[in-house]
Amino acid sequence: MLADVEPQVSSPVLVGRSAQLSALAGDADTPAPEPDRLGLTAREFEVLRLVAAGRSHREIAGELFISAKTASVHVSNILAKLGVTSRGEAAATAHRLRLFDSFPPADAGALAPSRTAG
Repeated sequence: MLADVEPQVSSPVLVGRSAQLSALAGDADTPAPEPDRLGLTAREFEVLRLVAAGRSHREIAGELFISAKTASVHVSNILAKLGVTSRGEAAATAHRLRLFDSFPPADAGALAPSRTAG
């Protein structure tokens, strides 16, 4: 099964990051240490919070007053630093490590059932 397969990591940076993530994942009840932030800059950490909340590049850009391209670059840097390959994996890592106490509320209108006149 895929769960039994250990990923092959060759880069010294990724080996260190992988060990750090593994150590943190072992104690999911403890929030991530504030000063470390997994090697992410303060801005990347903020972008990760929004990615984990399900925001798109465009939504991240609007909220942080940056371009969608800049948001995309931040996300790419986050993926590389976390050693993951997708936004979903980055979000799952953030949730698993309990990096954020709470996530921004989703757009209530997007979740509400549509009402039709009738």
